Amino acid sequence: MPNEPSLQVKNRSLLAFFHLRGLGLKLGVSCTLMLLLEFRTSPYCRKVRLALGYKGISFQVENLTPGLQVLKLKPLTGGLRTVPVLLPQLEGQPEAIAHSTQILHC
Repeated sequence: MPNEPSLQVKNRSLLAFFHLRGLGLKLGVSCTLMLLLEFRTSPYCRKVRLALGYKGISFQVENLTPGLQVLKLKPLTGGLRTVPVLLPQLEGQPEAIAHSTQILHC
């Protein structure tokens, strides 16, 4: 159960993110607060893109080269090498949310 405190912190950070995103929409500000690292042809990445669009979360996509993605992902995720990875672009947010299931539960 040592993971529970970090999950609580992530949830609070994500709640703050959704609050800021809603504030941006009310003010008419177009803001991209998320960066999705993906392979364009991956079905898991497609699932995440569709879910983020359905939830109304604005994001940018960075397509990675298969094989070379390890160089970018390992430092961000603490050793994980798989996509998709969602990176919040605001300070104070979780540094990276890896794996499509975790992204969908946010």
